[in-house]
Amino acid sequence: MSKNAEAALSPEFTAIPRRLVLNRPLREVRFRIATTDEWFPCHENRTVEVSLHRDAADAWRIAIYGGDDDGRDRSFATEEEMRQVAAALPIPITKAWLARNGFVQG
Repeated sequence: MSKNAEAALSPEFTAIPRRLVLNRPLREVRFRIATTDEWFPCHENRTVEVSLHRDAADAWRIAIYGGDDDGRDRSFATEEEMRQVAAALPIPITKAWLARNGFVQG
């Protein structure tokens, strides 16, 4: 395993804070998880930021971004579906997994 991959798997970034994803008010749901991809740039410790958004009364979105403008988004019809997908994101996250699961470049 490369040194970058080892850094990405440090304990503080290897578990999604499910209590935050499933139970927090939406305005507070923002966290970082490890990645093995380059996000031009990544955040510190080779992480990306995951945030959950309410775009309209019936429009929800997960946004996953590096330290600049490289990111992926996916829209949902319900808050429950969005939160379930967020809680199940793999660690480390990859752009290939996101593409296979309906995330598009933002």
